[in-house]
Amino acid sequence: GQCVVELGALEAPLDEVDSVSRVAVGDGSDTEQRCEGDAKAACVQQAVLELELESGGGQDLRRATSAREQLGELCGGGIQEACRQLASWWLRHPDEPGARERARQLLEQSCAAADHRACAQLGLLLARDPDGRATGFPLLSAACEAGDVLGCAGLAQMYAEFDPFPGRDPTTAQRLFETACDGGDAMSCYEAGFLLHGGGDVED
Repeated sequence: GQCVVELGALEAPLDEVDSVSRVAVGDGSDTEQRCEGDAKAACVQQAVLELELESGGGQDLRRATSAREQLGELCGGGIQEACRQLASWWLRHPDEPGARERARQLLEQSCAAADHRACAQLGLLLARDPDGRATGFPLLSAACEAGDVLGCAGLAQMYAEFDPFPGRDPTTAQRLFETACDGGDAMSCYEAGFLLHGGGDVED
């Protein structure tokens, strides 16, 4: 089976990981008006739309740069979703100088501000490196305990795949995938079923 949370999932926009937070914004014109009214959530959404257009090849570089700058300003103003979205952009552009380090710093900032999704993303980022798994593990665990689906799914992946730390434990992995499934993550439902029906040495 293919575990639900690929470590490369961090490179996707946050909205692809957290569909619950997505708000339909049409062609963006209404969002632009709300953003001008200092509605910061709308500002973040508008910037994300601009960057999604960039990813699809339908955006000019000046607007994409402006969108990143806007996310940076909002992040500096304490809007943690903006920090997470900006971190995701850096991770989607690994050839940019210092991309991984910038993403890590942004996620650390948001995690320190008790943003559980940022802690989960940071935990996954660290878990890419075997030397970072001991640091990423408690971040994923805390995020899961706080109810973050990505944290539970990421923690399940570690138990499903990684030796020697934390050590493969299909039974614990299944339980955590079930928790993420109950939180609305469809792929975690698949992974839980896969482990239960012969995909791992799950104890009854």
